[in-house]
Amino acid sequence: MRTGSSQTLRACTSACAAFLAVAGSMTWAAAAGAATTPKPIPHAHPAAAKPGTAVSGTITVSAASSLVNVLPVIAAAFEKHYPRTHVQFNFGGSNALVAQVVAGAPVDVLATASVATMNVAKQSDAVAVPVSFASNTMAVAMPPANPAHITTLSDLAKPGVRLAICATAVPCGSAASAVFKLNNLTVTPVTKDLDVATVLAQVESGDVDAGIVYVTDVRAARAAVSSVSIPAAQNYVTTYQEATTSHAPNPIGAMAFYNYLAKSKSASTVFTAYGFAPPQ
Repeated sequence: MRTGSSQTLRACTSACAAFLAVAGSMTWAAAAGAATTPKPIPHAHPAAAKPGTAVSGTITVSAASSLVNVLPVIAAAFEKHYPRTHVQFNFGGSNALVAQVVAGAPVDVLATASVATMNVAKQSDAVAVPVSFASNTMAVAMPPANPAHITTLSDLAKPGVRLAICATAVPCGSAASAVFKLNNLTVTPVTKDLDVATVLAQVESGDVDAGIVYVTDVRAARAAVSSVSIPAAQNYVTTYQEATTSHAPNPIGAMAFYNYLAKSKSASTVFTAYGFAPPQ
């Protein structure tokens, strides 16, 4: 699986660069060989590349942190289908990724962990028509030894429990807030992070007693965490959306990956294997 090089995207505007300084925990991949004058993608549902049209070159995808394990697997299959392509990723909090795209970052496809964050990009005319491609729910993750003895969601409200959640500005944070509201639960987090990867890392390291993450994060972490499931009636469903950007450096490649991610049987099978559900 390849996620691209670690160089900073050269074509980022000054606004994007400033944002990157704030969101330094995110991994930017270089957009090698970008077209000098990329044509905007029409604001309509992108069609598959016409027969005989070569799908090639680097395709840069900015995607929510909770997709960090599954998207490289899908990209590897995509690259086999289109052997002249290379997919590279920039993973981070959805709101930061949207801000970068709106600022003009050379990104081909944007994938967010909520409809609300994608709507910000759409309202800014930065993307074409979004499509939903997967959904996810929340879970409680704890260090393997579970030092705070958490066995239910309500245990997170106990005095002394060190809880990590995402900031409410990002999808994993708004989803956590929705879960607490749905369960009439008042908690006092010790940290609010910019993406779910940071929350999970704090749980794995034992810096916190628990964190609210996606069920797919718990599944991917395996023995590195223990967990408590949240019943469906008490849980919150977040829907993932993707869109090609209106300034994509590789518009043909962008449309090909967009369609592969949302429509291919291969991508759907991988999402299911990694614990994602169909979009709701």
